[in-house]
Amino acid sequence: MTTDIAQATAAPRPFKMDGKTYLMTPMDFRSFGELDNWIRVRGQELLMPGPDVKGDDRRIAVEYAMRTAAQMKYALSPADFSDAAEMSRRIQASIPCITYMLWLTVRPEHDDVTLEEWTDAIGRYRDPGELMEIFHSLNSPDDAERSEKDSAEGNDDKAEEVSQS
Repeated sequence: MTTDIAQATAAPRPFKMDGKTYLMTPMDFRSFGELDNWIRVRGQELLMPGPDVKGDDRRIAVEYAMRTAAQMKYALSPADFSDAAEMSRRIQASIPCITYMLWLTVRPEHDDVTLEEWTDAIGRYRDPGELMEIFHSLNSPDDAERSEKDSAEGNDDKAEEVSQS
């Protein structure tokens, strides 16, 4: 595989949805840092005890939630089976997380698109796998080359299917 200047510089790639073309950039260190923070906040929200938990039980549950959430992140070792890793994987497989990741790739070129607007626009997708295909096609040089070739040959790639859904 060869790398061209667009791939080497992480040039934005077009993504069509609802007749509008978005320029999406591959994730960078800042984006992954924001994603890690987003995952930690969601993990803490999910792990926090309900209002019916009181006293020492509440204190222990809150400490567990805080400690576990602090260890959550996007990039995990496949051999990590800790509570934090398992919760991170569940969050990452969710539609809200994948929508957030896609929004992070749109935001650099479309700072006028809010997360709420993006969530509404992409809300028709109910399959996390389909959303991850879109994300990976925008962040993987191999898929980008395949998409460019398909477009040149007149074949619709996943992005075109998205705009027609």
